[in-house]
Amino acid sequence: MPIPYAGVFRCDIPGYQNYRLVAGAFAETEEEANNFIQARLAEHEIFSSVCETIVPCRLWDSFYASDGTGARLSAVLKETGQVSFLEYALALPARRRAVDVSSSYNVQASEIADYSPLQPSSDEMVPSALSTFLEPSSKGICYALIDCATTPLLAELIEQSELQNACLFLGDSGVEMRDAAPRLVQLDADSRFTRNLFTIGAEPPRGLLDRVRPVLVRSTESFENLVRHFRRFTRVRAEEDGRWLYFRFQSADTLNQLAPVLQADDASAFFGAAEMMSVTPDRAILYSRAVREDHGDNTPPRPFLMRASYFQSFENAAKNRFCQRLAKDLVRIGTGLHILEAKQLASLALDVCEGVGLTQKDSIAGYAFLCAYLGRSFAAREASLSSIYDPRRSERERKTVIHKVLGHV
Repeated sequence: MPIPYAGVFRCDIPGYQNYRLVAGAFAETEEEANNFIQARLAEHEIFSSVCETIVPCRLWDSFYASDGTGARLSAVLKETGQVSFLEYALALPARRRAVDVSSSYNVQASEIADYSPLQPSSDEMVPSALSTFLEPSSKGICYALIDCATTPLLAELIEQSELQNACLFLGDSGVEMRDAAPRLVQLDADSRFTRNLFTIGAEPPRGLLDRVRPVLVRSTESFENLVRHFRRFTRVRAEEDGRWLYFRFQSADTLNQLAPVLQADDASAFFGAAEMMSVTPDRAILYSRAVREDHGDNTPPRPFLMRASYFQSFENAAKNRFCQRLAKDLVRIGTGLHILEAKQLASLALDVCEGVGLTQKDSIAGYAFLCAYLGRSFAAREASLSSIYDPRRSERERKTVIHKVLGHV
């Protein structure tokens, strides 16, 4: 018989990174409730959601503070009989607010429909969904920002392709770091290198997309002007203390993490009038700067600064990647967990460890494995393990305890 379930879901929404959303659904099992809620989130174009906890509403107080949220959500579900979450979107505070909501639309983004990378056996030279973007038009010529550090001999492959290209490091740095420096390459849809750039499932040089993950740039500017433009961003200053930092803007992952939180001045400085597209094996997303009536194209851009909110976005993305890898490991080693349960446990382990000062990845993974094998309340049953939660002890000491127990499981 279906009962009301309540859960917490981490997701990214405009203005927030790693936002915690309370959701509820009538279902017979936790997994069924999670599936209902994920489908409802997808209807609202919230796709990057991870289930942190999902329990029967009556057990809510065992997991979170007794604030009545579980009872209120249960009442709403009983009255409406459907998935409900918007009413309680603010029931839990956002863990990290990246920027003001008003500045979260400085970059417009649209995912390319029907995109799929090339396979080694494909007869196409470029993915059909990207062909229009790659063709020269009134909107400009297509170039690619490429991180040569991702693949051995990639700089040599680019030079052998006979495509117009330039290293974005100047002087001695460009010579010494030739094989690891970012490059701007003018793409040609008929070039073998362009085809390989969008191909997966093969070792380099036939398949590069699994490693390279380029950023495409479409602009009416000349090649020389674009090179000068992007060279300004190879090193940027941190807003907080003014130190110089290397900026890996040539990575699609970096662009995906940065674009949603870019402030207006930085979006203007970085994009200019160009369009950019992040390309990975999974998706392609087109980005362009949003021009406002009170901030037109003629306003001189201010210097780009690496702000605290950008660091936070990068950190959140790294944590999400770690949780995904950890969840896969939890399933792979035979814990009996479903992948959704494993993701939930990985997320919980990250939160708990962060709260007690365990920051190293092997400490967090070890704690997650302990929970998988012994249950989340293992410390309550075994007093000697309570030292794991004691922040006064060094992480090395506590990690030794974790690994010692795992060695006997």
